[in-house]
Amino acid sequence: MPMELVLSALLSLSMALNIGLLAGFISVRAGAGMAQALLTAGGAAGGCLALAIAAVAAYR
Repeated sequence: MPMELVLSALLSLSMALNIGLLAGFISVRAGAGMAQALLTAGGAAGGCLALAIAAVAAYR
């Protein structure tokens, strides 16, 4: 596996994790329950990861 692919995958995972944590934190601070905040965070992280991987795939 090329190093460029590994680094782009790590960058995508890091970006998705940060966005997911931020979305979950904002949801909790806005008054959502823990389950709803986890679903929001998971949706945000999954969407971000899908977009990043699609962008890498389109670039190649």
